[in-house]
Order: sequence, then structure tokens, then C-alpha cells
Amino acid sequence: MTSRLAVPVRLNTAPTQGGLVIPYITIRHRDGRAHFSTNDPRRHHQCLLQARCSVCGQPLADRRDRQPMASLAEHTFVLLVRPSDLLRGYSSEPGLHAECAAYAERACPMLNGSRTHYRRALDLESDRCADPACECRGWANAADIQARAGARASAFYRIRSPLHAYQLHQETPGRARGVRVDPRSATTARLVTPGNPDELETARILLLGLPWQQPSC
Repeated sequence: MTSRLAVPVRLNTAPTQGGLVIPYITIRHRDGRAHFSTNDPRRHHQCLLQARCSVCGQPLADRRDRQPMASLAEHTFVLLVRPSDLLRGYSSEPGLHAECAAYAERACPMLNGSRTHYRRALDLESDRCADPACECRGWANAADIQARAGARASAFYRIRSPLHAYQLHQETPGRARGVRVDPRSATTARLVTPGNPDELETARILLLGLPWQQPSC
């Protein structure tokens, strides 16, 4: 993965590590060092509840590609989803601005196709730092990360929706699990990466009628 990726204007002031922007929801030590692919539960929940972008942390209603007085009806957001997300009806990952999603598709190894398997669950306990005030002492891998650890990479799709359609999926009142996604959105989904799906994931792709071959443009 290259460390010379072009960064959209929206992310010009975002913190970086190894030449890559650190997503807003990524956990990090008090000194700023981040663990890519592991989310901070509080920031993750904040993005869901407040409709904020998971990469830049700014409101999804804040658009840089339209005039300042653009109406809310013109605003859109992007979800990067797996076939399993479409079938269950929600994405556990927050929405993104279109330009932030485009950057993530180039920068994230799971989205740019450079990884054929999910990484194994990080031993976060062994990476605790010496700073007694750092929150790393309470870090733990989320259940979904543990479940996917070492599994074959999923296919990922980009779905762009109007912001007025933004709805939370809540299994417990007051606790958002993700952003709702209509399975019918599969008809407009764009393939981001074909991944390395197993037989079950391939069956989901076929069931939903999702595009399978990498687009030529």
C-alpha cells in the first residue's frame, strides 16, 4: 500500500501515521499513535448518533462539493458495506462523506484489495503503553472483529443515499448498532473490491444480485 496517497481537502488537517490519515473513529494512544482497523467505541457511537463521518468526524450534512446554501435534500452519504450487511439490513460502520469514502477505498487494505484475509485479532493488551493516563489499558477487541479474525476477505460495495434517508438500527433503545441499509440498495451498489469471499459470502452475493466483476472504469 502506497504512503503517497492524495488526501482530499477535507482531510488536510487530519492526523496521520505512516503517511495515512488516521480515521476519526480509530483508537489511539494518548500520544496520538493509532491502531488502524480498531475502533474507539465512544467515537464510533458518536458518529452513528450524530450522523458524523467516520473518517473526518465532521457532520455528514457538511458538504464541500456544493454551494454553502445547498438544501438538505441535496446532501448524500456513503456506506461501505459487505453482502452480509445488506442481508441483515444495517451496517455497523458509520456513514462517510463521498470524498472520505473515496480516500478510504484507496488507503484501507481491506477496501483496496491488498489483503486476502482479515487480520487476526490484535493483542491489544500487549501494546499497552507506559502512560498510566492512556486509555489503552481498557482496550479490547470488539466482538465482530474477533468473529472475523483471520477469515477470508469480504467483497465490499459502495452505496450512496440521500441524507434524509439516514436511519439508525437500534436493537436496544438508546443504543445504536449501526446505520440501516435497505437490501434493495443492492441494485445501485458499486463494487469496491471483490475480496476473497468464501462459499457463504459468494452465495450472499448471488442471492442479492450484486455486481461481481471489478468495474473497468
